[in-house]
Amino acid sequence: MIFMDIFLCPCVFGLTRSYYFTHLAETENYFSSALRMSSAQMQLWTHYDVMDNILCHLHGRKRVLLWCPEDARYMYLEGSSSRVLDVDNPDLEQYPLFPLAQQHECYLNPGDVLFIPALWLHNVTALQPSLSVNVFWKNLPHQLYANHDLYGNRDLVVAEQVPNPLTF
Repeated sequence: MIFMDIFLCPCVFGLTRSYYFTHLAETENYFSSALRMSSAQMQLWTHYDVMDNILCHLHGRKRVLLWCPEDARYMYLEGSSSRVLDVDNPDLEQYPLFPLAQQHECYLNPGDVLFIPALWLHNVTALQPSLSVNVFWKNLPHQLYANHDLYGNRDLVVAEQVPNPLTF
């Protein structure tokens, strides 16, 4: 069995030691990996993924903002993405509830690996030209995931069948 030593951002989880995720080595749960090459100041929109993932940072520096699933009601979601595009300077007339969401911030340097749990909203900004790899895996019974989900961020099958109560 392979053990992965993964950094859990202390600013988010209040943890200061590494943890082992043995289910990462179970190849039937592996979904995909993505190589992310970013120029400086490139910002990924705020969104959540329905699968757990790890962000393995290789080069440059990144800022990662995270929000727990309980704060989704303040994030003005459309599907898996937030309509709030400028999270540092949000339009409070248009998104008055956004400041109620508790934002967690951490910075990744080369060699850091960040665990991003399923359904945690996140926004990533490359502070320098950067290179990272995301690895996604299924942590629920496989039939719950939508077919043809290229990026691993489509809602679970049961969630796609009901109206989204968090859409504003």
